[in-house]
Amino acid sequence: MSQYRSLEALQASCEITLLFPAHCYDHEQDAAVLREQLPRVRIVPVRCYEPPLPPSPPLPPAKLTLRRFVGGLLRKMFPPPNRNSGNSAGFDRETVKVDLDPVPYYPFRNLHPHFIAAVDRELDIGYDIFQAEFCEMLSLGLIVARRAKMLFIHHQLHFIYAERLIKSLQNRSSHAWYLANRMRYEERAFLEIFDAAVVFSEVDAKLLKDFCPEVQVEVSPFPSPDSRHPTCETIQDCEAFVLLSSDYHPNVDGFIWFMEAVWPLIKAKRPFSRIEVVGKWSPDKCRQIPCFQEVHFMGYVDNISKALKNKLMIVPLRVGSGIRTKILAAWSAGCPVVSTSIGAEGLYGENGKDFILANDANTFAEACLSLSTDKQRKKHIVSSALKTVEKYYSLNAVCQKRLSIYKKLTSDSRPL
Repeated sequence: MSQYRSLEALQASCEITLLFPAHCYDHEQDAAVLREQLPRVRIVPVRCYEPPLPPSPPLPPAKLTLRRFVGGLLRKMFPPPNRNSGNSAGFDRETVKVDLDPVPYYPFRNLHPHFIAAVDRELDIGYDIFQAEFCEMLSLGLIVARRAKMLFIHHQLHFIYAERLIKSLQNRSSHAWYLANRMRYEERAFLEIFDAAVVFSEVDAKLLKDFCPEVQVEVSPFPSPDSRHPTCETIQDCEAFVLLSSDYHPNVDGFIWFMEAVWPLIKAKRPFSRIEVVGKWSPDKCRQIPCFQEVHFMGYVDNISKALKNKLMIVPLRVGSGIRTKILAAWSAGCPVVSTSIGAEGLYGENGKDFILANDANTFAEACLSLSTDKQRKKHIVSSALKTVEKYYSLNAVCQKRLSIYKKLTSDSRPL
């Protein structure tokens, strides 16, 4: 979402080619949608998967009847295990062993040969700036060979994410240490190839400058996910608490803490409270959440602003780095936010004015209860957050900042 909105902000001011790896048929179909939404951007999906084989010809009726008979006989002889499906989330209630000590996510895997070749061909066309986004693409700097100025958009400082994850683990495996230290060295080495790196906050800028002094670091936030902002007159009491996230480990870790330590305190004072999760979660991840039967897993929604209406967003993150798009989405939708310090790290905004920060269970629960019922306080926070979004995270504000970085990079007199 952050990448798409940045392109939306810049498409009228730059000639942009978006090259991305398509790892399945749906990714290629997404290109058609992007072309409609970003008509001034050249969209180039690169197929990085084997297309499915054509369907087999239909079986003759006699063979089809025999296959059905044999299949039915096998199902009777080897029936599937019984499942308790009496819940709306679509998963059983069997006990699942939770992986308490995961390893850090490692982003520097080899890219598909087709994608590498496509990037190489595009560079031969000639561009002023080669821009890579997300750490999975950081190694692309190796093939640019000084054919363009190189800019990396750093969505998350992985060395910070890995350090925080390691500290949060109960038992730090040798594999976890290995991956954390390996990505630290590789992240620095790949970054040093680029002429400049963009981060989204002053907090990340300071961390990155200390980590990699050789790289020119610029701060340029990405736009809010939605430009249609509500008016404060429409604010009502909160009907539910909502978590907007995927089942990425830091989100799961934070939500486990919330449901174990915070949710019982809220339920004790508001027994009829409702908790929703908006975003894609697998059944296995859902089952890791304490009291998951009380959670309404909503899955993907077409309209985030509608899903956040009259809700209070919780951001109970304890691990991670970078700016949370979810908080910008909440601000744009007029949805108040209670977050940990890590969850709101790097955002322009003040504690108690644009959001409420809480790092222990009691304070987090008190903030949730207060904001959910105090309409005047909610109105004050929503009003302030909307002004912050407009000032720092509007399409125009982001476009002007990013264009100034491009101009500075291309006017640099140092030879390519």
